[in-house]
Amino acid sequence: MARSMTRPIALLIGDMYAATDDKGELVLFLPPGQNIFITEEQRQMGFYEFMGQLSDEGATTLGKDIPAFIDESVGIKETELKTYWCSFAMVRKDYQGKGIAKTMF
Repeated sequence: MARSMTRPIALLIGDMYAATDDKGELVLFLPPGQNIFITEEQRQMGFYEFMGQLSDEGATTLGKDIPAFIDESVGIKETELKTYWCSFAMVRKDYQGKGIAKTMF
C-alpha cells in the first residue's frame, strides 16, 4: 500500500510533507486539492496492482466506505481534497508502541 501511494505523491503531485527521525520517514501529508490517485497516470503507479490484491469487499471498503465515513465524521464533503490530508502513517516496527504517531497527530 505504501509503495502504491509514495510514487504518485513524489513524482506527480510534488508537494509532500514528511515527518522523519534520524533513521527514516514516518508520515507523509498531501496539501489541499491533491489526491494520490486522481489521475490515470497516478493510478498506474501501483494503485491497480494494490487494489487487485484486495477482495471485492476490501476494495469497496477502502474506495467508497472509508471516504464516506471520513466526510460524514468530519462534516466536510471531499475532506481529502479540502484539507491537509495524511494519506498514511507508518512507524517502523522498532518504534511502534512508543506514541510517535499519536504525538504527531
